[in-house]
Amino acid sequence: MAAWLKVTLLKNGMVSGRVLALMIAYVTVYVCDVRSWVGFASWWLVGTDLIAKIRRNPLKRALRVDKMTIAALSAVLRLYTNPERLAERLPALRALTRPVESVRRMAEQARDAVAARVSGFASVEVIACESQIGSGALPVAGIASAGLAIRPVHAKGNAPERLAAAFRALPRPVIGRVQDGALVLDFRCLEDCAAFTAQIGDLIPPAPQSR
Repeated sequence: MAAWLKVTLLKNGMVSGRVLALMIAYVTVYVCDVRSWVGFASWWLVGTDLIAKIRRNPLKRALRVDKMTIAALSAVLRLYTNPERLAERLPALRALTRPVESVRRMAEQARDAVAARVSGFASVEVIACESQIGSGALPVAGIASAGLAIRPVHAKGNAPERLAAAFRALPRPVIGRVQDGALVLDFRCLEDCAAFTAQIGDLIPPAPQSR
């Protein structure tokens, strides 16, 4: 458990060494949503000293993990035996540890295609932003990132929300967030910029609302 925490959290700068030491030294029951760290479905870690009590509990049969889940989880955890190739083989960790400079370069590559498609309706700029690690594992922690801010020329009404709906309607839906009157697309998890820009031609910008 301690080795896994060290590889996943400390090496990649997700928590400080002091916080990690406290987690290992004082926590006897590991109950957490780790899908954001491990790259697998939600599961829980429980200290071995409590296994006997769990086995005696009547709810154990109803809540136990099935064999398919255990098999899939085992395959993912085996990747952690080779830390040097972990980011290469595990998409979730690859996205979390990606250098912000790489993310920004991809946003810059996509800017012109997006700007051309929304010309007359919105402006597009490359911005610095923050990615959320996960609402379950580290809900208040963020990672420096970069992306595009698509700001409607006429910010009245729900123009940013309508623009967000247009991106979600693409053949491969693009999910952004509305922030400060603009649609923000965080590029941290985008790996195929060519596929993203190729479908921008299918984007149907919202019609301007009458004043």
